Amino acid sequence: MERAAGKYEFSPAFKERLAFYRQNNIAVVFILAYDNKIAYPPTSDDPCRNINPEAFGRYAAARARLLRESGVRFVLMVTEAVKQVKAFDPTIQLLSDEDCTILHYGKTPGLWITEFGCPVRENVNDNVTFELGSASEEGLAAILVRAFIGAEAAGVKAMTWFSFWDGPDGPMGLLAKDGRKRKSYYAFETMSQQLGEYTLVQQVAGGGHLTTGVQAYLFRKAGDWKLVAWAIDGPTWKLALTGALREAQAKDVLGGMVDAGNDSAGVRQLELGMSPLYLSGVRGEEPVEECFRRLEFLSTAGVSQAYSTTFDGDEDPLSEGGKWINNGLDWTKICKHGGIAYGTQTGTNKGIYRYDDSYAHLSGFPPDQEAWAQVQIAKPDPSCHQELEILLRWTSSAHSTTGYECFARCLNDDSSYLQIVRWEGPLGKFTYLADKRGANYGLKNGDTLKASIIGNVITVYINGVEKAQVKDDTHKTGNPGIGAFLSCDNGRGIGSSTDFGFTSFTARGLGRNQRTNPGLVKSQPQ
Repeated sequence: MERAAGKYEFSPAFKERLAFYRQNNIAVVFILAYDNKIAYPPTSDDPCRNINPEAFGRYAAARARLLRESGVRFVLMVTEAVKQVKAFDPTIQLLSDEDCTILHYGKTPGLWITEFGCPVRENVNDNVTFELGSASEEGLAAILVRAFIGAEAAGVKAMTWFSFWDGPDGPMGLLAKDGRKRKSYYAFETMSQQLGEYTLVQQVAGGGHLTTGVQAYLFRKAGDWKLVAWAIDGPTWKLALTGALREAQAKDVLGGMVDAGNDSAGVRQLELGMSPLYLSGVRGEEPVEECFRRLEFLSTAGVSQAYSTTFDGDEDPLSEGGKWINNGLDWTKICKHGGIAYGTQTGTNKGIYRYDDSYAHLSGFPPDQEAWAQVQIAKPDPSCHQELEILLRWTSSAHSTTGYECFARCLNDDSSYLQIVRWEGPLGKFTYLADKRGANYGLKNGDTLKASIIGNVITVYINGVEKAQVKDDTHKTGNPGIGAFLSCDNGRGIGSSTDFGFTSFTARGLGRNQRTNPGLVKSQPQ
């Protein structure tokens, strides 16, 4: 647009393109670079005259003026010339590639993603071939939708897909080099049709585990609601079409209708995979936060993994055909006798050796899991600390044990307590995550102690009543189990742990879950 020094003009073709942008309400990010050998030909005395920064500043300011006159909404991305553009109009937003921050005077900087994309797994010409970091057409269509929704939920001001058509960077376009529309093109089109007039209200599932499990986002247009859901882990989840979703209809990322199946009770269900589904016809008689707290997600992977026992027979240590494990050399074992599983600590150790808890855990469970057990407390002893434990995401090796210990004291008075502790490897290394005290937080004979972990949310119950809940992102995998702790000021002999233990135990991978989405993540209206 500057064919002679200081003379700036858009070409007729570019003016026609701007008119199209304005008529279709398309906002544009202009990336300005400068190397003008026509207006500023290099000379022997000034070989870099064609990339003069002052000339570039004048060019950027002129470009800003002409774009403003065109009526198109725009942002300029520049390398230099910020001062000169701001001198023309301080309200114009610019991106600086030095720090990739919006320089918008007087306001908190916002985040703009100017290039987001991934090559398709194909060749676009003889010179560019992508192998690593590429995606199938189906995979890229799913990535596109998840990326735009994730960016919106994160508060990103704007995001542009790279790119519209294939160029020298390879097969990254919505359009192939031959003009063919890729599946990512139709995914972009469908997303625009499904959500273009809607506002993101909140994330209703997955806020505590953004890179695993089910993710679901609620959108609204006036009184109309729409839900978008997917499962990052792949096709191991189902969404029950009950409650607010009882009349919902689903479309895939390409706009095709998706039929729901029925379970054995006749409840309609949708299988969730890595590719998002758009659910229309969402209804709710209750406030939306309550309505969507009770979305039901079914993990088909978790349902197949479960274990129950009543601890029949005698074993030292507890094994039950190799189901129970304790690989730790620095901790004690769980045994069973007479229908009770119990610990084998002496209760007399001091220092870090006091924490040689007895434990045993299972194997093969998914990260999201729950377990519960009925307790037997034959001789509650206030002079000792008798504790029974449900273990989650538990791992063990010779000198390292990790996981979450959820336990309560075997007393039911003012000295009772319930705690959640994160084990961090070596003997005696742990961190308290929750500490509840008082008569409501102890165990008595016959109580059921239960704990669950879903994403990063750990919840503990006594007799079905929630007693404590925390969030922690440290341990991602592991298995459920049981444990026992004994420490007595006056000492006891070996075998005293049989005074308290478990008479039954059940663990299962995440099945029907009504707490997949604790803590709704709300976005700001756009």
